[in-house]
Amino acid sequence: MFKNVNFKEFIFWFCVIFLLCFVVGSFWQNQFLLTVILLLLAGMYFLRFHKREDFLYFFIPFFLGPIAESLIVRLGAWSYSQPYFFGVPLWLFSIWGISGLLLKKLVESLNK
Repeated sequence: MFKNVNFKEFIFWFCVIFLLCFVVGSFWQNQFLLTVILLLLAGMYFLRFHKREDFLYFFIPFFLGPIAESLIVRLGAWSYSQPYFFGVPLWLFSIWGISGLLLKKLVESLNK
């Protein structure tokens, strides 16, 4: 299925996921600071690794993910302790966008 896996790159992006989990876990109580940190990390990504289609992989989840979560929150499936915008935290937009990019990079590393 995956003939040309670039394990070094895969491990790098996998570690980035754990770094993001640590950042969110450490700063979730300060929504504005966490949002700024995540947007700075996304900006650093775009400065270093940008491709034209990366903007789609960022902005489509950036908008659609929180919209879907807002709907699910309104239906009562779960709630956030510090909702800011339609029942979801402000930083959720950034983490959805970054997740779209990371998924793309992980799949690319499996198909090199």
